[in-house]
Amino acid sequence: MNAATFALLETLPLHQLTIVATIIAAFLFIVTSVVSAAFVLAMFTAGGDENPPTRLKVVWGMILGALGLVMIITDSVDAVRAIIALSANPFVFIITLMMVCLLVALKAEKE
Repeated sequence: MNAATFALLETLPLHQLTIVATIIAAFLFIVTSVVSAAFVLAMFTAGGDENPPTRLKVVWGMILGALGLVMIITDSVDAVRAIIALSANPFVFIITLMMVCLLVALKAEKE
């Protein structure tokens, strides 16, 4: 996919400028996405606070950066998938508990 994209860009006029602009746009997209994800994760960690502490945003940014670094170093998405799957295991219990709490609340509201 990447090779096809750059092959297409080389057929355009001013292809060197277009390739540089594409790389910059992709970089900015990734950075913006990571910053947004770190902000949302910090909000969740802070209990829904719309202005989470900077410390939490930095910690989540470092975690996301570490995941990206692992993916780059290993040249594989499989390592990141394994890390994400491993870290998602506790949420199975949290979601189950949340479902039980929802059912209890709905039953109490019905009565």
